[in-house]
Amino acid sequence: MAQSANPLAVRGLTAATAALAAGLTLGCGLAAAPQPPSLHLPKPVQDLQAERIGNHVHLTWTAPKATTDGLKLTAPVPTHVCVQSTGFACSPVATVTTPQGKAALYDYALPAPLTQGPPRALLVQVEALNAKGKFSAPSNTARTWAGAAPPSVAGLTAQTAPQGVLLRWQPAPLSPGTVLELQRTLLAPPPTTPEAALASQPTTTAPHAQKKSAAPAPQVQTLRVLPLANPAQPGSLRDPGAAIDASILWDATYRYTVARVLQSARSADAAALRIASAPSAAVTLQALDTFPPAAPKGLAAVLISAAMNGGHPAIALSWIASPEVDFAQYRVFRRDPASNAPATQIAPAPNAPANTRIVTPIYQDASIAPGHSYAYSVSAVDIYGNASPRSAEVPVSVSATPSQ
Repeated sequence: MAQSANPLAVRGLTAATAALAAGLTLGCGLAAAPQPPSLHLPKPVQDLQAERIGNHVHLTWTAPKATTDGLKLTAPVPTHVCVQSTGFACSPVATVTTPQGKAALYDYALPAPLTQGPPRALLVQVEALNAKGKFSAPSNTARTWAGAAPPSVAGLTAQTAPQGVLLRWQPAPLSPGTVLELQRTLLAPPPTTPEAALASQPTTTAPHAQKKSAAPAPQVQTLRVLPLANPAQPGSLRDPGAAIDASILWDATYRYTVARVLQSARSADAAALRIASAPSAAVTLQALDTFPPAAPKGLAAVLISAAMNGGHPAIALSWIASPEVDFAQYRVFRRDPASNAPATQIAPAPNAPANTRIVTPIYQDASIAPGHSYAYSVSAVDIYGNASPRSAEVPVSVSATPSQ
């Protein structure tokens, strides 16, 4: 008969087994090294840009939205702006607080010493701070320029001309490398009207500014004006004092400013030089086309006999087509040379519907009487209702014999 196991021995073995299992479990928990706590430092800014305008430097960047540990920032980010003209050590000139992940702006007014003398490099960085005032790594370095800015443009005016908008300003001496830049802002597009659909295709011979397509125009555009040769001082350049903006849309409303810009091309070891003057006072206008087309040319008249026209004579008119890009229709006038009465419009009839307009350079007048003489002329009309002077008259006599 087998002996039963010793109860004390069994309990001891069980306790040892449990202890060993507990030891193995604790050993697995300590396999990874403990992680240091996050410092919650914002990621450094990487898209800092600087632009010199007048005696100010306009700075833009995007505030970080996460920490260097990848944690999402939950509060606006304070950022130190640092400026240095030689070497670089972050010496804060301002602190800007911006919502995390949003665009940040700062307008740095240059101290007087940095607005004088020849151009020289000006370096800018920003450093984001955490809630305890600890700095992140510095941003990228944005290079701009100290030194004297070109003089601002004075006396800017704007008016419409057949070719577009004519801008004038007070010219000033130009330093080498200086150009002028027009900034045009579209305040209101042209209204949509049925007449606009009657505009012809643009031509290269038209004296008017071209009517553009229905594609949306950029809200803000910059147009460059190059200086002109100065005949009084060979080898030097002069401020033209005027420019034509021929890329407008008629009936649109625009705002213009002009600035002088000192610039040079980028070299292998230096950023491009660009110092703009403060912009001029703005001028605003609606570009209304009040300029009539040119009078039609080449008007000719041919008498069609009654025998060739169903028993009633007629006069066929033809002329050279209008080259205007905003051409809409023609008007035909007739005068009785035997009287002192002025010429009257015979086609189209006043207030005639659009489908009766004369849009091709031909017309046939069947409302004539045998034995009478007539003098014809033609006028061109654009989509804005501007009518040209009448063409030179062409006289025609109708035979008294109905069959001829």
